[in-house]
Amino acid sequence: MLNRVAAILAEAGVPNPRRDAELMLEAVTGAGLSGVYLREELEPGEEARLERALASRLRGEPLAYAVGEACFRGLRLAVGPGVFIPRPETEVTVEVALEGLLPGGLVAEVGTGSGAIAFSLALEGGATVWATEISPSALHWAERNLASLGLEGRVFLLLGDLFSPLPEGLRGRLDLVVSNPPYVAWEERHLLPREVLFEPEEALFGGAGGLAVLERIVREAPGWLRPGGRLVLECDPRQTETLLRLLAEAGFEGARVVKDLAERERVVEAVLPETGRDPDALLPSG
Repeated sequence: MLNRVAAILAEAGVPNPRRDAELMLEAVTGAGLSGVYLREELEPGEEARLERALASRLRGEPLAYAVGEACFRGLRLAVGPGVFIPRPETEVTVEVALEGLLPGGLVAEVGTGSGAIAFSLALEGGATVWATEISPSALHWAERNLASLGLEGRVFLLLGDLFSPLPEGLRGRLDLVVSNPPYVAWEERHLLPREVLFEPEEALFGGAGGLAVLERIVREAPGWLRPGGRLVLECDPRQTETLLRLLAEAGFEGARVVKDLAERERVVEAVLPETGRDPDALLPSG
């Protein structure tokens, strides 16, 4: 079966067909790779799931959609059409967010998607996380993952645009605001691999130059952070210089840039000053 699936994928021109076939079998059997090779046959239900996954992959859909899950920092997250697939570079965003985050810390993640960042911070950092998401389809997947991880009461999922769904009682109290927002420039849409375009546009594209959502987060975050609170943003490496300028204009200090595993500038972190600033004064008028 493994050989058959790999051969079909190879004939269709799918990159890394053998690895895709292995991952499909891991997903449908619930076994690790060694378990796949130790199995002699599939159960009828497993074979049916494998055929559905293969058909999905042959349509050009991302492998994570085909198998219905994505791995992120040891978590197996349910994903599918309508939600952004978490990437390895976002694990670096979580690493930066975890630095200095104390157990019980108050965190907001805006644009949570599948919930990958929020759940990681709750599990690894002991944080209480309010995670917002504008897309009902994406929030559906986050809710599935919340239930499977048993994090109710530690992660709160809210439907709405960026900071707008957050309880007013959190204003000026958050230790951390973190986001992996849409930051691909719309004009570069044609450069993306075909399978990426199966993912929701609102999770990929940040307008002209890719900065529209990043700019909004930088403007609005000071009103929610406590003095000394941190803002952690994932971005395109070409956006870091502009982002550093925007952070300075918004009153942040101590900004730094962190590279991902491919040595590309990927994460920007900055701190709201401890004293001498009124967070409400930094909110945009109106």
